[in-house]
Amino acid sequence: MLYHEATIFITYDETHNQTIVLLQTKLVTADGDYCLLYVKTHQETVSLSPACLQRASCRSAVVRRGLGDTESDFVSTWAAVGLWPLNARYGASDITGNGNYGTVSGTQLAPGPFGDADGSFQFSGTADSYIAIPNNGMLDVRYSYTILAHIFPTGDIGPIFDYAGNNGQWAVNFWQLSPQTLQSRPVRRDGTFPPDVTANVLQQNAWNYVGGRYDSTTGMASIWKDGALVVDRQIGVAEVATQYPIRVAVRAGDNRYYAGRIACLQLYNYAMTQAQIAAARYVCNRGARACKSEILSIQCPAGQRINIVSALFGRTSRQLCPGIIHTTNCSSPNGLAVVRSSCHGKSSCSVLAHSSVFGDPCFGTDKYLEVEFNCILSACPSPPTFDCTTVSGCSAPYIDGETCTYNCNDTCGGSPSTMTRTCRRGLWYGEAWRGCFPRGCQTAPPSPSSCIEVICSSGAPYNNGDRCEFRCAPNCTGSIITSKTCNNGHWDGGLLPRCVPETSVCRSPPSFDCTTISDCIAPYIDGDTCTYRCDDGCTGSPSTMTRTCIRGRWYGLPWKGCRENCEAPPTFPCSVRSGCDSPYTSGETCTYQCDMYRGCTGSPLSTTRTCNDGDWVGPRWRGCHARKCGSPPTKRWASYTCDEPGSPYPSGTTCTYRCRPGCNARPATSTEICYNGRWYTRRKWKCKKRCGEPPSPPCTKRFGCAPSYTYGESCSYRCYNKGGYAMEVSGDAIRTCQKDGTWSGTDLVCECKDRKDCCRPDIIFVLDYSGSISDSEFQQMKDFVYELVRRFDIGPLDAQVGVLRYNWNPIAPVIQLDTYDNKADLLNAIDDLPTTTGGGTRTGVALTYVATTMLSTGNRPDAPDVVIVLTDGFSADSVTGPALLLHGMGVQTFAIGVGSCVNDANLHEIANCRDHVYKLADFRGLERHGITYIIHRQICCDKLQPKVTCPENYVSFKGTCLRFSQPHDQQGFEQAQRTCRAEGSRLVVIKSATLDAFIDNQIKSIPLDNTWIGLSTTFPAIPDEWTDGSTLVAGDYSDWEPYQTDMAPGEFCADIRPGYGYTWNTDNCKVHKNYICEHVAAPCCPRPRTGVSDPGYTLSDDRTYSLSPPLNCDAPAEETLPPPDDHEYM
Repeated sequence: MLYHEATIFITYDETHNQTIVLLQTKLVTADGDYCLLYVKTHQETVSLSPACLQRASCRSAVVRRGLGDTESDFVSTWAAVGLWPLNARYGASDITGNGNYGTVSGTQLAPGPFGDADGSFQFSGTADSYIAIPNNGMLDVRYSYTILAHIFPTGDIGPIFDYAGNNGQWAVNFWQLSPQTLQSRPVRRDGTFPPDVTANVLQQNAWNYVGGRYDSTTGMASIWKDGALVVDRQIGVAEVATQYPIRVAVRAGDNRYYAGRIACLQLYNYAMTQAQIAAARYVCNRGARACKSEILSIQCPAGQRINIVSALFGRTSRQLCPGIIHTTNCSSPNGLAVVRSSCHGKSSCSVLAHSSVFGDPCFGTDKYLEVEFNCILSACPSPPTFDCTTVSGCSAPYIDGETCTYNCNDTCGGSPSTMTRTCRRGLWYGEAWRGCFPRGCQTAPPSPSSCIEVICSSGAPYNNGDRCEFRCAPNCTGSIITSKTCNNGHWDGGLLPRCVPETSVCRSPPSFDCTTISDCIAPYIDGDTCTYRCDDGCTGSPSTMTRTCIRGRWYGLPWKGCRENCEAPPTFPCSVRSGCDSPYTSGETCTYQCDMYRGCTGSPLSTTRTCNDGDWVGPRWRGCHARKCGSPPTKRWASYTCDEPGSPYPSGTTCTYRCRPGCNARPATSTEICYNGRWYTRRKWKCKKRCGEPPSPPCTKRFGCAPSYTYGESCSYRCYNKGGYAMEVSGDAIRTCQKDGTWSGTDLVCECKDRKDCCRPDIIFVLDYSGSISDSEFQQMKDFVYELVRRFDIGPLDAQVGVLRYNWNPIAPVIQLDTYDNKADLLNAIDDLPTTTGGGTRTGVALTYVATTMLSTGNRPDAPDVVIVLTDGFSADSVTGPALLLHGMGVQTFAIGVGSCVNDANLHEIANCRDHVYKLADFRGLERHGITYIIHRQICCDKLQPKVTCPENYVSFKGTCLRFSQPHDQQGFEQAQRTCRAEGSRLVVIKSATLDAFIDNQIKSIPLDNTWIGLSTTFPAIPDEWTDGSTLVAGDYSDWEPYQTDMAPGEFCADIRPGYGYTWNTDNCKVHKNYICEHVAAPCCPRPRTGVSDPGYTLSDDRTYSLSPPLNCDAPAEETLPPPDDHEYM
């Protein structure tokens, strides 16, 4: 026979603004097994769904209770559209009754989040470890949803909850993206993706209570961790894709699988509140069972208390706890009371399942204990107290849902006279209430002083509403009359009147100009103190003062009050103001002087203005004006133009001089500036019949010439790109000063690229394969080639490599430049080269073959060409012609000689530059001395920095050579500059604190007096200039003495002064001082020009070829492997 029990609950859904009616139905079979069905509707009339009746089996322990006892039950059980506990008791069943039961594959039971041994499913992180959940339409939430689960991740990435779209289409999902990252993605129903919502909150190898929520009414998507909001993001309002089946831990067609444990998987068709999410954390931890004589233990997490819902000691099923069974219809009437007394409201408890504890309801039948419980938030503290009340209906511990009732005592009254407070989530809730009060007032209100008398309308006792007045007594004075009213045993009313004896009252306090009075009110009685403060815009000395009432008179220190401040002082042209600052107080004086730095004058040269009660007063004065200059000086063979129309010229006028046709000067122009009635120039300047500054094309470096540039003098140019690659395109590398003052030829045009684009050369290795080289030595040569090639990227758009072996003649097979287009195949081919050597040595033949054959096979016209020759002996033929032919083609050639039989002359003829020659004592040197590293740097536009060698009497500091003059050697600035130039140096340029500190220490140790440095100017308005031509601008390093931040008038040269803490100062340039010369190194190893060839080794006229773009390499600031000159590794 089948019967059912039903309970109906009505609640209000704040999220969707609607009333919800929910029905819990329990269908029970004849043998006691049952299933639960939950139906949610928005109508008051509820009809049972047949879903539960269609199930083949409904089994579990009978729970004789109704849901809705606590908020935890309300939000986490019947509101879910899918709830899969994933434990030993329920497996992957959907206990909501909606019928979407999961199919399990490749999982095993594991300890759960609530301490139970088989409380979760373990997923292995493989394709065959998952749960497949069908979707009969109840899981298609379509709009808002909440996904909750307990997870224990042990892997890196994988799906936790994934709607499996058709043909791999994405749908709503909840993933672990990394060991620490969660992702919630509400994919739209049309298949489009909103922005992802992610959070780095996961803990590996630990339980995490996580959730993903989407609210379609607001478009907000969020991620939750342990019941708290982690991230909330606006992604737009849309219907979501939830019409598909669900997969747990895997996604079809994806090789990312979740590894770890999962328990208590939940799906809701609305956006849950924070309280609901927190309560749903323990929805799956609500059942415990113990067989005969076993101990049933219950424990809740920290901060939670046990709430016993039902308890059964007896037997209602034959399947549970097998044993002696005579009946399945017995239960102890004491079951719930015993368990509640042992466990209810506690964090943990234990109960023995035995008749000695519960009594024996059915003798001869083995019984079991089954308890239904949940964990709720911690119990509330003691309930609040109210005066004149008695509390009942509750006792400690105060658990969630417990209600305390308050009633007024017999002698008291309240409105209302009774009230309740209910424990909810650790707090007490109820309507606002003031409690109860004694009825009426027993005595009149007391008088606070002898000067105040109390007058009541009747005698004691006083009823609620009776009034008593307070007024000043005879011979006292004061303010208004006040009153108080009896209200439930208390006298309520306003402030008491202020009454004092008539003999101790002062008149109104004295007044002061420009002040505000505070801290006192009438009547002013004995001891009252009034405070005066200056108003805004006023100043006094002091700015505050007091007056105190003593025996009817005011007393205080002498004070004149405050005086009004002045506004900003007046301004006068061409003048400087000093001696005053805001705020400008009365009596403050400002001093004005003509600005001498701007060449200003006036009559008189200075004056004053004084603030007097808000006004500035002083003698009549018109200010200053700038001195003017006459006509500027004339310069031979030069003309000038000025930025003012004519004489007299005002201060600040600039006149620019330019040489007349046929004359030049360095620089091309000069200026004279009018200052304080005189003309000043920056430097000496003169037009001469010589060439002007030679051109400075971009991406080039000039050398071989210096000013002044005389007729017939030539300047050489080479392509230059610091730290990168420079290729010559067109133009002349040598420019000569001609009779007409112009430079011959056209500008050298170069193409520059960054270092990262530099290293794509065509490289050919020429290997000596003669009989003087043993098999093992040739293997070492192969290893050298192998290691150097390994440093390059190989390919048509990167480096290309060819390899030639030779003795009397070139030896096949030859690896041409375009034979291999990837590094792996090229390295294998090098490794497979035979090592059995023989024959003589003809290096010239090999180089001719390279020039005429290999450089025309696969050679790229826009790539630099490099040839590296390795030999151990003297060549039987001449290498001069073939080497010059390669040099003329622009090929960069390296010569590596090994052993004592190497001919030095051959090596230097082969190499196109001195630093491309290497000599080694034996073949082991190819490995020991880092040759591959050095040559790779030379090829890749990063030539080694030559070791700095300073001239005699110079000291070295971080690549800089300095000479400090002797104490007796003192010269003027210009003379010292000429002395340094005669040595190929200049006065020192200081652009770093490190160099400045080194110089200071040297001056201390010699010791020297004031010492010139290479910084000067001719006028304060012109930027200071270093001897290297650069100017000192804002942001550059400087070490000026604090009150000397620029050149002073007449002091146009800078020095270091020991007497001022070794800071910089300025002085007259003609004063004799010590000085410091800085040596500037000349450039090294200029590249040869292309087009050089030997008449005996030229290509035929009917064969065209392209010259290789030259490698122009620059020296880095630091180098780790600087070899000695000519690379003598002996």
